[in-house]
Formats: sequence, C-alpha cells, structure tokens
Amino acid sequence: MTKKWLIGFVLLSVLLHIDVWAQKKGKGTIVKDDYIYKIDKKELQVQNLYIEALNEKMLGNIEDAVGLFHAVLKLDPNNHAAYYELSRMAYEANKLDEAEQFAAKAIKLNPKNEWYHIYYAEAKAHRGDYIGAAKAYEAIIDEMPELTEYYQDVAYMYAKADKSEEAIEVYDKIEKMQGISEPLSLQKQSLYIKLGKIDKAANEIKNLIDQFPDNDNYYILMAEIFEANDMHKKAQETYEWLLERKPDNPQALLAIAEIQRKMGNEEEYKATIRKVFESKSLDINTKIFMFIPYIEEVASKPESAEEVLEMAEMIKNTHPDDAKAATAYADVLYNIDRKEEAIEAYKKAAAFEESPLTVWLQLFDLFVREKDYPSLLEFADKGAEKFPDDATPYFYSGAACAQMKDYQCAAEKYETALKMDIPNPQAVAQILSSLGDAYNELGNYVKSDSCYDEVLVINPNDAYTLNNYAYYLSLRNENLEKAEKMSKRSNMLVENNSSFLDTYAWILFAEGKYEMAKEWIEKAITNMSKDGEDRPVLLEHYGDILFKLGELENALIQWQKALDAGGDKEILEQKIKNKALIK
Repeated sequence: MTKKWLIGFVLLSVLLHIDVWAQKKGKGTIVKDDYIYKIDKKELQVQNLYIEALNEKMLGNIEDAVGLFHAVLKLDPNNHAAYYELSRMAYEANKLDEAEQFAAKAIKLNPKNEWYHIYYAEAKAHRGDYIGAAKAYEAIIDEMPELTEYYQDVAYMYAKADKSEEAIEVYDKIEKMQGISEPLSLQKQSLYIKLGKIDKAANEIKNLIDQFPDNDNYYILMAEIFEANDMHKKAQETYEWLLERKPDNPQALLAIAEIQRKMGNEEEYKATIRKVFESKSLDINTKIFMFIPYIEEVASKPESAEEVLEMAEMIKNTHPDDAKAATAYADVLYNIDRKEEAIEAYKKAAAFEESPLTVWLQLFDLFVREKDYPSLLEFADKGAEKFPDDATPYFYSGAACAQMKDYQCAAEKYETALKMDIPNPQAVAQILSSLGDAYNELGNYVKSDSCYDEVLVINPNDAYTLNNYAYYLSLRNENLEKAEKMSKRSNMLVENNSSFLDTYAWILFAEGKYEMAKEWIEKAITNMSKDGEDRPVLLEHYGDILFKLGELENALIQWQKALDAGGDKEILEQKIKNKALIK
C-alpha cells in the first residue's frame, strides 16, 4: 500500500464521518443532501492533521502520530476522537496511566461512546483496579441502558476484586433479565462457595435442576458440593433424588456406596456396590473406569482384597463374554499376589480375540516370576502369532529359550525381534544384549562381541552389558585391557554390586594382578554376604586368587565353601584333591 493511496483511504474514512465537524449553515458553507459543512482555515487544518495522524499510526509511526494528535488538540481542545486515539496508543504501549487519563477526557467530551468507556475500563483492570473497572463498565450502562451485555463485565470485575456479594447482585440482575442459565448459576455457585455459603451454592444448582430436570450432571454437581463440605447426609439425599428418576445412574450409585462406606454402613454399602457392578444396563467401559481405583488401591490396602475381588467377580459374571471384565478380575488377583490364580485368569482373558498386548505381558511377567519357562515359551509364541509386528513376544520367547539353555532357539527369537519396528532405542539395546549372551553361550564370539559393541553405542552407560562383556572377555583371556576399563566403569555406575566386583577381580586375576584381585574379590564377598546368600562362583574365584598368592589353606577353605554352596562339583573336587588349579 503506497502512502498516497493510504492518505486517500483515511480521508475517505474521515469524510464518511464528517459530522464531527458539522456546523450551522452560514457564510462560507457547502450544502449537500441536507448536510451542511463549514469550511474554514482552522477546520481544514484540524482535519488535515487528524488524517495525517491516523495515516502515521497505520504506518506504525506511533511517535509521529502521537505528536500530530496533540497538535489536533492544541487547535481543537474538544476533539474527543483525538483523545480516544491517544488512549488506544498509550494502552497498546502499556502506558496505562496515560491511557486512563486520555480515555477519561474522551468520555467527558462524549459520554455516549461505548469504546471510550471500554478503553477506560480495560486500562483500570490492567492496572489491577478491578473495582474502578467495574464502575467504568457500570457507567456504560448508565449512559446507554440498552447495552445490558456489559453487566457480565461488571460482575466479572467485582469477582476479580473479591467483591463476591456485589458480583452476585449483578448476576441476579442479569438472571432477572435473561432467566436461569447454566453459566450464570455456575458463576453464582462458585461465588457462594467462596463466601462459605454452601446451602446457597447448592440452591443455585437446584435452580438448574428445576429448570432442566433431565440433566443428571446437575444432581451430581449439587451432591458433590455437599460432599466437598462434609455434608454427607445432604449429598446422599441428592444422589437418592437422582436415583428416583434414574435407578441405574452409576455415578450416583457409586457415590452413595462410598458415603455408606465412610459412615460405616457396611451392609448398605455392599448392597449398593452390587447394584453398580451387577447392572446389565451399565456398560462395561463405565464399570471398568469406576473399578480401576479399587484395583490400584488393593495393593496398598491388603485388608480390602476380598471385597475388591468380590466386586471383580460381579463384573466378570455380569459380562462373561468381555475381555475387559476378565482382565479386571485377573488384575485384582495379580495385585493381591495370588499368582497361580492370576495366571489362569490371564490365560482366559488372553483367549478373547480383542485381548490387548498388555494382558499377554502380565501373563509373561508371571511366568518369569514363577520361573515357568516352558509355559512362557508356549504363550510368548502364541503372543507372537497374535501380535506378529510387535517385538515383545519374540523377546520373551528368546528369554524362555535362554533360561532352558536352548541358546540356538534364543538367538533365533532375538534375531526375529530385531527385525520388528522398535521405536525405543533402549529396547533395541536390551534385545541386542540378550542376543550377545546367547551367541556367547554358543561360542560365536564374533557375533556376541558385535552385539555388545552395538549396545554400548546406543547406551555407553549400560552397566550390565559393560559387566557381562568384560567378564566374557576375561574368561577367554582376550582384550583384557578393554575388559578392565569396561568393568571399572560398570562398578562406577553401580556401586557395591557383588557380581560387578567379582568381574573386576577376575579380570585383575587374568592379568596377574593378584593382590589387587584379592582386594576386589573380598569386596565382592562382603557384599554377597549382605545379600544373604553364598554364590559358589565368587567363592571359587576367591579360592583361585588365594592359591595364586600362596595361601593354599585359605584357598582350600574357599573351594570347599563353593562346593557346599552348589558349585561345579567335578572341578572343585579336583582342586581340593589335587590342591591345585584345574585348567
């Protein structure tokens, strides 16, 4: 837009509103269509300055525009439009005192212009003078009574000023004009609660119920107001009022049950809960949503186990063909540590076509905890058939094979898992680490080392991979310098881990650093004792290190301890019999 074109546009705008400068007919006038314009030098000068000021403002030259509007006021002190423009620019520049002053002058000269009042009110509100802002909006209504929409602004400003009573009075005026409505009643309810007038707050919601009796949410809201203020009897009466109309309303039934529980009415509570979960008209999704807090709570409140399990059975029996109901029952059994029953329940839940992967994962987890690896393999393979694009079932299949020492099977399962789209790099690292372990057991050290190296690229601080990789290198007596660095790092990442300490000791042993090896194996033994178990490999390593240091009697003691703890019988008996290391 060129400056010349913009000036023309502004001039047209001013001429369309030329009544600002309209004068009586007289000498030097122009008459057109009953409008009379007096044209004199001062008037033209004011008009030109005003147009130029608007033009500079539109071009973003605010400082120049401000100067020109002041020049207009110097020639025409009663030019309210100029004061208004100055007020707008001051407001936008966050010069709120000036914005308020200029708006006040514009209002004084032309009190019938609502925009002048608006800038005046907003300037006050922006400065935190909410009472002043409320009165400024009231002034609009005083001058222009037809503009009743500004009552909302008046009430809002009183509420912001913590003048709740005054705000309620204004909302009452609006309600008399417009009738009862949800926004107004909710505003008044909130203010009454702030004032501590709970009955009046509830009465506002009752007015909504009277006006809209089919809206269940209003009954619930009214009851919740009473509940939040420990008025349980009134809350229960409100829920019962709703149940007279909607006998199966789940929120009301559950809320009444909770009130009955809090008040110690055990039998009434159980009867109400039974209605909730045995209701065939209530959908399963709503029931599960309502039941989830009970499932989560039961782990921390074991005394509620039987009660929650009974609820789950109600849901399951009412919805026998729904996977969610079966899963909820299984989840409760899982959380109350009834593992065998949970396994059977999850098997039934997994049999549903719509059963999600999470059900299968819970089942896998239970098989791992119970060390039931044949079942883990069976169901992980079934899970892989059901979720062929997900790596997780293949990973669990591989883990089951590894635990059963079928390392070729484990490697194949892990390789299949890695072919899946796995968005989480840490999950990729975990599978690679397990694959590395499988290849190590198969004696394919090139592949195992490659897997471990890939893991450490993804996560250089994977302490368990650092430890395992280092230990396997020490057993092969290969790349011991690299092994020592990795093992040392793993011990820095995870302190006082007896396995990690043992690995470092064994690497030092392989390097011939026997005194240092003894120091670290003794740390491992100390931490092993804290765990409350004897680990034969650590005890055997301790004996080997002592033997190399010439402490034969102590070495024999440790070898015997390792044998008693379930260590390799054949090798340990030879060491003890021959009083020597076995290569």
